[in-house]
Amino acid sequence: MILYISTSLISLFIGIFFAYLLKPGIGVQLLQQKVEVKEGMSLSEWLLSIIPVNPFEAMSSGHMIQIIITSLLLGLGITLAKEKGKPFLSFFESANEVINHILGIILKLAPIGVFSLMVSVIANQGLGILKNLSLYIIGLILSIFVMGFGIYGVLLFLLGTNPLKFYRSFFPAITLAFGTASSNATLPLAMENAEKRYGMKKEIFSFAIPFGISLKKDGAAILQGFTALFVAQLSGIDL
Repeated sequence: MILYISTSLISLFIGIFFAYLLKPGIGVQLLQQKVEVKEGMSLSEWLLSIIPVNPFEAMSSGHMIQIIITSLLLGLGITLAKEKGKPFLSFFESANEVINHILGIILKLAPIGVFSLMVSVIANQGLGILKNLSLYIIGLILSIFVMGFGIYGVLLFLLGTNPLKFYRSFFPAITLAFGTASSNATLPLAMENAEKRYGMKKEIFSFAIPFGISLKKDGAAILQGFTALFVAQLSGIDL
């Protein structure tokens, strides 16, 4: 847990550093619109929110911690049921394959949606926005590379793991994560890479990867830090 918090803080500072260095928000004209600010949950409310009340609602809303807890309970029940639980397990394995194929189709169509959103922004802001968008994208990419290959490369080396083997094994998952910016979309491929390419034990990756995706948000920390400074620059706030 200490490692999770430490790497998230490092990611946050890296994002802020590159936003301060490149200044992608300078010179962009804001479109006036009303924004509703929602009050965050208290600690007690957050602790209660991780307990799954409706597993189907948790899956539909993408609440990963609730999904993990539900999965643990289902796995425990299947294990205790022994032979009688195997048909139930086969159903989930079959559903997993079907969902992975559906997800693959969606990911192939996603670039069309992203292109349409960019066209809409350029049409409203003019071609000048491309410079700022380019700086925004370059800043995020540099932040991700410094964190993903610099900081993590050092950590892997210090932990006695060959960084080249690790990055080579997880290259398909890394490229998918880079293209989709979605941990959830990358989850099935990351687990497959861990088992078939890296040789990790199923008992480890089947819990560690989903758990890490839920709690370890280094990419999100980079985005939040970079975007916070970007928005401050848009608003003319001197930090």
